[in-house]
Amino acid sequence: MKKMTRIISALLALLLVVSIPTAGAETFTAEKLKNYEKFEDVAIYAKIPDSIMYVTMYSDKDAPLYSLLSQVGFTYDSFREFMSSNKIIAYGLFLTDYETEFQIAADRINMELDLAKATEAELQVFLAMAEDGLKGMNAMIEESGIYKGENYTGFWFHYQIEANGSMQGVVQYSILHSDRAVNIRGYNLNGEYPEEIEEIIKGVFDSVIVN
Repeated sequence: MKKMTRIISALLALLLVVSIPTAGAETFTAEKLKNYEKFEDVAIYAKIPDSIMYVTMYSDKDAPLYSLLSQVGFTYDSFREFMSSNKIIAYGLFLTDYETEFQIAADRINMELDLAKATEAELQVFLAMAEDGLKGMNAMIEESGIYKGENYTGFWFHYQIEANGSMQGVVQYSILHSDRAVNIRGYNLNGEYPEEIEEIIKGVFDSVIVN
């Protein structure tokens, strides 16, 4: 995570001086979710809005974000290796604020779950387990709760995590369904939880389909 923070700091600095068309937070609607991605390795689908500049493991070498990554020392192959080793299936930058990094991390888990069928008490138990997992990564959770999205029930978190001597604010929405865990995150360098970023993350959560 510390290595990723160095990447995001450098990339955001570059974005401030590179002219890139931005969508603006006010344009966030379902109709603006133009990019529909299939992540074959974990068998999920997601729509990512054009207010995020991102790459996936299937992106071409000429994707705009790779040009920025090359300026901070990453080749196409080395960044793909970084994503693979950290289970990151999509990595990008929110073009709404130039201060927040976007990630979708996904993997298979050793259980079958359908949280839509869980009782409130069971959901609270799973939420507590998820919090314990984040605390094991030295996250300081400030708020959390249950999110009932369009397709799945999941969890949301606001937490602080230290990287390179500074605190980042992380907005995370998590789906646990079938044998998949999907975490959609926004890392804010100022330690904040921007409302417009959270709304975009919710939109991505609501678009996810576990195949």
